[in-house]
Formats: sequence, structure tokens, C-alpha cells
Amino acid sequence: KLVEKASNELLEEWKKAWSDAGWNPAIITPEDAEKHDLFNEFASLISSIATTSTNKMCGTQQNSFCFLRYLAMATVGGGYMS
Repeated sequence: KLVEKASNELLEEWKKAWSDAGWNPAIITPEDAEKHDLFNEFASLISSIATTSTNKMCGTQQNSFCFLRYLAMATVGGGYMS
């Protein structure tokens, strides 16, 4: 709980800093990616690459999130990722 609270506080500080600079920040989540029409196809393809690739990095959860964040961004209307 302490780590979750600290993470949420950090996200809120990040959001406030960008807002103060004149931006309209949005915190995207995996749930945003799941709303995309192509999510199942995309997730299946990522999974297929992860299980057939000889590159160990392709199979990490972090790399899956790196790909899926683009679907999440498309779902919320696009923008700039930081």
C-alpha cells in the first residue's frame, strides 16, 4: 500500500507539473489499450512475437506495455507521450 500511495502521489505531481506548464495531461492505463478495436489482434501478435523470437527482450512484460501504450494513446485521442 505504501508503494502504491507513493506511486499515485508521484503521478499526481507529474500531472500537476504538466498542467502548470499549459498541457492537458492524461494518465493512460492498460484498460485504455483494451478499449481499442484492434486490442485482441495486437495483443495476440505481440504474444506470438514474444514466444517465437530469439531476442529475450521481446518477451518481457515491459516491452508488451511499450507496444500497447500506442493503442491506449489512440483510444484517448492521441497526443504526446512523456
